[in-house]
Amino acid sequence: MNLFADPPQGKARVTGGLLGVAGAEAWRGVPGSFEADGPVTTALLDLCRSYTSFGGDDSPVNVAARHQGVPGSAWLLPIPVALSGRRVIDETLELATAAGATPDVLDAHLTYVTLAAELLAARPVEQAIETATCKPFASVVDRATQRAGGTEPSRPRLVGIAAIDAVNAGIWALTQSRYLLATLAASLAHWCEPWVAAAAAGLLGLRDGCASVPAQWYRRVRAAQECLALAPALLRVDAGLRARSLIGIASPASSIAS
Repeated sequence: MNLFADPPQGKARVTGGLLGVAGAEAWRGVPGSFEADGPVTTALLDLCRSYTSFGGDDSPVNVAARHQGVPGSAWLLPIPVALSGRRVIDETLELATAAGATPDVLDAHLTYVTLAAELLAARPVEQAIETATCKPFASVVDRATQRAGGTEPSRPRLVGIAAIDAVNAGIWALTQSRYLLATLAASLAHWCEPWVAAAAAGLLGLRDGCASVPAQWYRRVRAAQECLALAPALLRVDAGLRARSLIGIASPASSIAS
């Protein structure tokens, strides 16, 4: 499959999501202006490695505890790629709490991860937002958007709480239906803190695939090659965990039979 020419599917979506996070955190909105990997990208990559190591010593919860205080929700994006079903909810709550999230923002983390899961499954944006928020689409968009006024265009409604801002910026970006990530990246860099821009760009990358990521991000973002390598491995995690569970269930019976 050509990740850049074909319609976005699993591998292209995950690659776009990871690169969206890493690129938006690193880019400062000016051509050629990139920072080194920030706290969100560092936590994101560590979590990806934890899921794909299959039995390594660094468990996801240990990774989360090591990244205490990491801002926003974008680093949790690998959860709905690697896991499925109820495990996505449980893992989100456990990892966010281990990283220092307070109870009042856990719902925002869950909303972000559920929205990521819906986009990965190729749900339409309106349906994805309603499922993630359990609220009518129009009211959610209204709450997430600072309306245009005078010469000012619309922009995300930011309240200064990283997890909530991550959701609002993501919803605003997803509902700018005429634009893709490559076009919206400059607006996100202008209005948002890097970790908030990262969260929104990660969702756009999941929706539109890696072909939507600005070309210079592939060349200039230090984490780009690792994102490309980790995406297919993440997609294999859930199948591997299910296989291990089946083997674990079958083993006692096999031992008795022998």
